[in-house]
Amino acid sequence: MKFKSIAILSSSLLFISSSYVFATELIVGTYNIDAKVIGNHDAQRDLMINENVTIFGLQEINYKNKRFSDKNIVSYNPIDSFIRKYYKYFYYGNAVDFSHGGYGIATISKLPIKEESTHKLVLNKISNDYSKDFEDIYRAYDPSKKQTVDALDGMWGKEGIVTKGVMEPRVYTRVVIQQDNKQIAFYNTHLSFESKQVRSEQMKQIMNAMEKDPIKYKVLVGDFNADQSTLEWDIWKDKFYLVNGKDNIWYDTFLGVDPSMNVNSVDNIIVSKNINIKSFKRIDSHLSDHVPLIATLELK
Repeated sequence: MKFKSIAILSSSLLFISSSYVFATELIVGTYNIDAKVIGNHDAQRDLMINENVTIFGLQEINYKNKRFSDKNIVSYNPIDSFIRKYYKYFYYGNAVDFSHGGYGIATISKLPIKEESTHKLVLNKISNDYSKDFEDIYRAYDPSKKQTVDALDGMWGKEGIVTKGVMEPRVYTRVVIQQDNKQIAFYNTHLSFESKQVRSEQMKQIMNAMEKDPIKYKVLVGDFNADQSTLEWDIWKDKFYLVNGKDNIWYDTFLGVDPSMNVNSVDNIIVSKNINIKSFKRIDSHLSDHVPLIATLELK
C-alpha cells in the first residue's frame, strides 16, 4: 500500500514537472520614446534591460533623419542606442519619409528575428487625396532651412491641410521570434490620434491580420492613442486578452496634459488567448512623455 502511494505521488510529480517544463515565459513591452526631443536613449534602453524584457516595441522613431540638424546632428537614429547593449536585433517599420530620413516604429529583440514586414494602416479619404502634398512637405523638412520649416508649420497651421482632416500615415509591423521551440508573431503599431472612427478601423485591420496569422502565439504592442474612453478597447475582448485593463486595472501611460484626451491609458499589450498574462506593470520614468508598459507572459 505504501509502495502504491509512492508510485502515485511520483506520477503526479512527473506530470506537474512535465507541465512546467513545457511552459514558456516571455517578457514583452511597449514604449513611446517621444520623437519631439533628443532623448536619453541609453537610459530608456536600460529601463527594459533592468526588467529582463526580451522583446519590445518602440513608437515615434526618428530614423536616420535631419530633425535635429539645427543642433548639429546630421543623422539622428535612436535605434543605435537600443542595440548597443544587451539587445542585438531590431526591425524598423517606416510610416512616412521625414526630414531626409524616416519616421516610424521599431521592434527591439534579444532573440533573432526570423520574419519581418511592414503594413500600411487605413486612413480617411481626404488623407489619401492629399497624401503626396503631405509626404512631400514631411520629406523635405530640415530645421536649418527656413522654407521647409514654414511649409511644415503651414501644413499644421490654421489654414493648413491638417485642419481639413488630413492625417499622418500609420503602419503596423510584424516579426517572428522563437523561444523554447515556440514561434511568436510579434506585432507593433502606433495608431492615429486624430479620429476615434479611424482608430477603430485600424484596430479591426490589425485584428483581422492576427486572426489569419498561421503562427500559434500572437502578441501586439503599441501606442493605440485610444484616448476617448476605455470602451475603445472592447473590440478586442472576444478573441484576445488585454494587458492594460486586465481585471479592470488601467495604467495611465501618457504623462502629458492634453485637454482633448479623456483617458491616458493609451499604450497596451494584446495577446492571443493561448497566452496567460502572469503579471504586468508600468515602469515609472520621466525619460519620455510616455512610460513603458511591460508584461510577463506564459505561452501555454
